[in-house]
Amino acid sequence: MSSTKFYKNNCSTCRIITKEWCYIWGNGIYSLVKDKIFMGQSQAPPVHFKWLWKSCCQKRHKVFFGLLSHDGLNTRNLLNRKNLHLQSYNCVCCQLNAEETLRHLFFECHFAQSCWDNICPQRTRNTEVYDALHDIHRKIDSICAIEIIIIAAWAIWITRNNMVFNQIQPTIQQWRSTFKKEFALVVQRAKFSIAIAAQSWIDTNVFL
Repeated sequence: MSSTKFYKNNCSTCRIITKEWCYIWGNGIYSLVKDKIFMGQSQAPPVHFKWLWKSCCQKRHKVFFGLLSHDGLNTRNLLNRKNLHLQSYNCVCCQLNAEETLRHLFFECHFAQSCWDNICPQRTRNTEVYDALHDIHRKIDSICAIEIIIIAAWAIWITRNNMVFNQIQPTIQQWRSTFKKEFALVVQRAKFSIAIAAQSWIDTNVFL
C-alpha cells in the first residue's frame, strides 16, 4: 500500500480542518521527508491488539476479533454501506426492528445482552464497542479474559449466521453450546497456567 493510501485509510494519521482533508502534518500537500519522519516514529498499537497477540484462540477467532474491533464484519449495516441490496437490514436476532449495526448485534440486541449476562452481568451498558470490550475485559476476573470475550462474541456471530443462512432461531442454549465447544479448543491450545484458569472459570460459572 502506498503512503498516500495509508494516510487516507487510517483515521489516526489525518485530521479535518475547515472540513478539508489533510495529512497529519497539517496540510494537504504530500511531503516525502515528512512522510519518512512520521513512518519512522514509534506508534503504540491499541491495547486490544496486545490482547489478541497473546491470546490462545485459533487464528479464525483472532481474525474475527480483529474485524470486530474495526467494524469489518459483514453486518447488514456494513453491507448497506457497501451498496449491497438486501430485503431487510434489520437485526435477525431480536424483534426491535433495529438496523443490524456492529454495536447493536453484539451489545444492544436483547439476544446479545442475554449472552453477555452469562459472561459478565456487571458490565456497563450502552457504551461504544471499543469501550464495551475494555469494560468486560476489566471486570472478568480471570487471566483468560480475552479468550472468554473472543469466544463469547464468536458464538453470537455463529448463532446469528445460523439464523441468516439456516433459518435456525437464535437461543441462549444454542449460544452456550457453541461457546463451550469453541472454548474447549482454547483450553487444549493454551499453556498450562491459562488452561487451568480457563477450566476453573468454566467450572465456577453457574450460568454455563
